[in-house]
Amino acid sequence: MRKFSLRNARVAVAVLAGIGLAQSALAVSYTFPSVNIPNVTPTEQLVPLNVAGAPNSVFDQYTLTVSWSNINPAPNDAFSNEARMRLLSGATPLVGGATNTSGVAASSGSNSNSNPTTLTWTGDLNTPYTGGSPLSVGARQTFTGSAANWNNVSLTVSQSVIPTGPNYQIDDGSAEDSIGVNGTAPFDMVWLNKFPVQAGGEKIEKVQIAFGSPGNTSTGLTNGMPVQVLLYEDTNGGSPTDAVLKTSVNGTVQSLNSNTFIDFDTPDMEIHGTLLVGAVMRNLAGGQSYIAGIDQTDPDLSNRSYLGFTTGTTTPPSPLDINNLGSMGANFGSTDGFGLPGNFLIRAVGSPVPEPASIGLIALAGLFGLRRRRA
Repeated sequence: MRKFSLRNARVAVAVLAGIGLAQSALAVSYTFPSVNIPNVTPTEQLVPLNVAGAPNSVFDQYTLTVSWSNINPAPNDAFSNEARMRLLSGATPLVGGATNTSGVAASSGSNSNSNPTTLTWTGDLNTPYTGGSPLSVGARQTFTGSAANWNNVSLTVSQSVIPTGPNYQIDDGSAEDSIGVNGTAPFDMVWLNKFPVQAGGEKIEKVQIAFGSPGNTSTGLTNGMPVQVLLYEDTNGGSPTDAVLKTSVNGTVQSLNSNTFIDFDTPDMEIHGTLLVGAVMRNLAGGQSYIAGIDQTDPDLSNRSYLGFTTGTTTPPSPLDINNLGSMGANFGSTDGFGLPGNFLIRAVGSPVPEPASIGLIALAGLFGLRRRRA
């Protein structure tokens, strides 16, 4: 059985299956006033929320809870596992799809019976919510003729990292451990951090990575080993399995196991929606190459750090395809899903995208400069 594990004596092993989401401390959150949605049937009801108090910020995660109860007696009684929910900002689906039958099932609390229960939905928003706008909950049951009451419908939106303009960082600068792959087979591994793109930091110019962790005695790692730094764009947010690789640069591991960040200059790249930045290393020695430094000091920001691997016997086998993160299947997911909560020591630095008028002025100044030199 192939497993991820931590490097040192604080060993924590996660079987690579059944990847799920984990909640942890978040930087900023806002809870909307609750609403009741009576008589929820297979025809979706769209119920607006009071957005008057919502701050103008960047929220990328959500939790919604519902006190659910059946209305109809058998044989048309509703089951709680038939509840489906969408969250919409105007016409834009933040949770679920674009049609009134494309809601999602609850993350927890649902059952194949009509007993009262508390349903909970939680995860990443499709696109960040930035306050204001019409915001509605879509509620429906899937079984024909059934009806249920959805009471105390409470939505909390969360911001998983405080916006810092051009600087993208979710670590505290110190790695408590490092991650690799158990066993003896050589492996390829990718590890990444995810960030909502912030105003003033849309153009990524540099990536910073600290390799390994202090006290790491992996014999399969040395300074000078090749590493490829990766920059992705994920316009729809959520799981990064469909992220698009925008650019990559080759470099080498330096300052191993010292909490020292190494700068990697990347081609200036404008990113929209969600930024995913990380590294891939190939043909590492199994059980001896714990390279991905991870910050495990609270708070651990959930669903922000991801990793995946391939070997000669995985499906698909090595080499790892950096253009298709989803191809790794259950061997790719969040650190939380693998039972390894924490955030990688990977950062990015961006800069504002010039306004069109500024670009024109710069070009015009350049033309005048040429003319003076010709005079």
